[in-house]
Amino acid sequence: MPSYTPTAAMRSEAQQGLEWRQEFGRGGTAVGVARARDILNRDLSLDTVKRMSSYFARHLVDKEAEGFRSGEQGFPSAGRVAWALWGGDAGRAWSLAIISENKTSAKDTNRMTTDNIETRDGELADLGFTPRQALQYDNDETLVELFGKYSQDSGANGAHYAAPSPFVADGLVCSSCVFYDGARSCEIVEGDIAPDGICKRWIIPERLVDPAAAAPDMGDAADMGAAADLGVSAVRYSALEIEHRKVQGREVEFRTVSVGAIEVRAAAEGQPMRFRGYAAVFNSPSEPLPFTETIRPGAFKRSLQTGREVRMFVNHNTDMVLGSTRSGTVTVTEDNRGLLVEGEFPDTTYARDLSALMQRGDVHGMSFGFSVPRGGDVWAENGAQRTLTEIILHEVSVVTGFPAYPGTSGATIRTAETETHSDNEPAATVPVSVSRRMNELYARKA
Repeated sequence: MPSYTPTAAMRSEAQQGLEWRQEFGRGGTAVGVARARDILNRDLSLDTVKRMSSYFARHLVDKEAEGFRSGEQGFPSAGRVAWALWGGDAGRAWSLAIISENKTSAKDTNRMTTDNIETRDGELADLGFTPRQALQYDNDETLVELFGKYSQDSGANGAHYAAPSPFVADGLVCSSCVFYDGARSCEIVEGDIAPDGICKRWIIPERLVDPAAAAPDMGDAADMGAAADLGVSAVRYSALEIEHRKVQGREVEFRTVSVGAIEVRAAAEGQPMRFRGYAAVFNSPSEPLPFTETIRPGAFKRSLQTGREVRMFVNHNTDMVLGSTRSGTVTVTEDNRGLLVEGEFPDTTYARDLSALMQRGDVHGMSFGFSVPRGGDVWAENGAQRTLTEIILHEVSVVTGFPAYPGTSGATIRTAETETHSDNEPAATVPVSVSRRMNELYARKA
């Protein structure tokens, strides 16, 4: 089968798409990212050209949305970023020209076997998908081209979408699926999509699925109902600006999560106010740090089993203590959603003020301070993704301010010993140990 060399204009668009996606944390699926890298690094097969043509046909409507053109609010929109990843207008014109020169019947275009699934351009295999999943991907893409996107309902044209997913603990969530674009939208299912949702059309590589996790029983379902009551389907996970801190010689990192209102109530008249909320969530991609970070289920397990004291503060201010696990005023546990924190507020002025703000809904964020033991995280080869598999938990907090959403350039790394500046180093919320690891990956990539 012949191959085709992408044009310089296509490569420029693909590079721009990758840079935008890293900077803004939106736009394009895993396949879109793989396509951009293909455009930059190699000639493309006719099968790939056909898929590019199909992509542009499906997404022409994205060009009409606000933020697609420079100067518009929200530029570059998620659709504009995705369009660039596939080679932009230059890629569309190039693919259409090649298709017109290689007129092939629809039957030949769509016919696939287990042999040519494994030998085609291979971007799905590179992403960890099986031959069965590769065929499922192409079939769903074809169905959407013919009939439009699936609806979210359970009817004949529905994808049986649900949020949050009942299989969160297994790693089966929209944010792990090949069709999810990181901007609360899906390539094949219409409507707003939560990162922790799921539908029956999922295509998720086995490496992201926990083989030890069992399907949820009724107890898990009850937990998910409680989680829904706390609003966990709307998750925003990011870094938190906290002054440099070490615990037992370990660099402490801080992350914050907004999952809706924290539940606050009095057990009885005259009794202390009790609270319940999530300080961390599993399988929910972070905002750019600048790398994207996720926490695997079970990451806190070993730390919690040690019985180490975990204190709860206001804004991680050690002078404003809300409770501790040692005194029993706070309990910290893992459930199938994340790190659940429960307890009672002390009878102090700042705790009473905080309780009033939480009941009004003015304060709805929690955070945690942690360090990572050796081997407790896994990095993508290019440093763009970090997966936390084991976490040493030091503290949790209610957050009254705003999380940090650092950019990807000109970041300053603050440490106890020195301060450095580099366009390639991560933001100030990242300790120097993580900075060094990222720089090693950047150097290897170069």
